[in-house]
Parts: sequence; C-alpha cells; structure tokens
Amino acid sequence: MAGRWQDGATGTGTARRPGAYHCGVDAAIEVIGGKWKADGIVCREEFGEVPPRVEYAPTARGVALNEGLVPLGAWAGRTC
Repeated sequence: MAGRWQDGATGTGTARRPGAYHCGVDAAIEVIGGKWKADGIVCREEFGEVPPRVEYAPTARGVALNEGLVPLGAWAGRTC
C-alpha cells in the first residue's frame, strides 16, 4: 500500500481515502475561509499536526449574519 494514496487519491483519482478531501476542495475552502476571516465572519485555528488540521468557527459577527439569513432560508424553502 505504500505510495498508493497521494493527496487522498489514487493515481487515477477515482478513489479517495475516507475523510480526505480533493485538493481542489481544500483550495476552495481556503479561499472562502480566508475571505470570511478577513471580513470577521469566522476565525481560523491551525493545529501543528500531521496531517495538517484547520478548524473554522463563527465569530459574533458570523453568528449575527447567520441569524439574519435563517429567515431568508426559510422563505426560499417555502418558495422554491
């Protein structure tokens, strides 16, 4: 099995290790998370572990934004 899993995927990219994300998904999360972090919506915590681990949590501003979006989501659920 040595060398079989590379970046969470086999050489063909058809199978992934459970819990591993495709590198494109990771990149998208980093971009979105970075923008949300810069806007003060989430805070990002890095852990010095192998494999790398990063966690995002909402700030007070993010919680307030979510509370404002809940009615919008409910409206969309009834309308669409």
